[in-house]
This record gives sequence, structure tokens and C-alpha cells, in this order.
Amino acid sequence: MSERFNLINIIIGRRGSGKTYFTKKRLFPIYKKKGMKILIIDTFAHPAYTEVPRIFPNQIPRWKNGVYRMYGHHFDNEVLPAIAQLTNCFIVFEDAKKYVRQKVQEELTKLCIDSKQKNLDLLFLYHTWGFVPPDLIRVADFIEVFPTADSPEVRKQQIIGVFQEALEVHKAVHSAKTPWPHKTIDLRN
Repeated sequence: MSERFNLINIIIGRRGSGKTYFTKKRLFPIYKKKGMKILIIDTFAHPAYTEVPRIFPNQIPRWKNGVYRMYGHHFDNEVLPAIAQLTNCFIVFEDAKKYVRQKVQEELTKLCIDSKQKNLDLLFLYHTWGFVPPDLIRVADFIEVFPTADSPEVRKQQIIGVFQEALEVHKAVHSAKTPWPHKTIDLRN
């Protein structure tokens, strides 16, 4: 196994901005090459993942490799306990606002904190800055910013150290003339 990442990542962008495309085309190949499992979590059968087979919470303990998606389950009662067992996995929380609370669930907080010990990378996709829970921003390593309907102003208190950079990134992606513009904010400094 090559270098470990163990990162908590957030992608913010309005509908149709390219978040899912970026995740599938840029990130999936990296994790596949590293030999990591990939799990996509959502509340319904997202059309962008129709080629990805479904896995159920009770199958997680026997899952050895590959890419799967999990949807249509009760997040707190079934999904969280199941994914808490995972190791060596890239977990994508598609449309995370639907099931990750503003006061992040304790089990999910533990998963973020224990990501290094479990060799996990977590990716949370949101449509707006305002949807991203402050506690998640505190533990995140990176925010990938696509065009959004709101501004980082709504999370100014949670990103004080990088607020100016976030504003500049926000302006840059909104004024870009390329399709699916995005820029990264490194929160590790």
C-alpha cells in the first residue's frame, strides 16, 4: 500500500456545478489505484452512480474491495453503525445535507477523528456554504469550492484563518470562464 491520505474533505457547489463528476473522474481513480474500497452514501439511487452496485449495511463486514453505493436506509440507525466498521476506504457522502446534521452526529464525529487509525478518507458534498456543519469544517483538511448560491460569509466564524482565501476562491470560481471551475482551500495550516 502506498502513502496514506486519511483526509476529511468537503466539496461545496450548487447543483450542476460538477461536484459529482469531479468526484468520479478525478478522485475515484486515485483511490482505486491505491487499492482502497470506495463507498458512496446517499438517501436515494443517485442517477450519476447507476453503474455502481448497491451494498446493504449488513454486508459491510464481509466487503473486501471494489466500489459500492448505499442508499435508502436510515442513516443514524443503520448506515452510521455499518460504516463505523470500515477500514481502508474512501467514503463519499453525496448530498450530505440530507442526513448529516448541523450538530454532527457523535458516531460521525468519531469516524472523522479516527480516520487515520482506520485508513479512511471522507468526502462530504454540499450545495451551499450554509449547509456545511461548523463541526465538520473544524475537522476538515480541504474544501473544494465550485460555484455556489451563497458566499463563505455565512461561515466566516468557522473559517477565520482562511476566510480571506475563501472569499478570493469564491470570487475566482464565480468569474471563471471554464466549465466546472473549482479551487481548493487547504485548512491544514
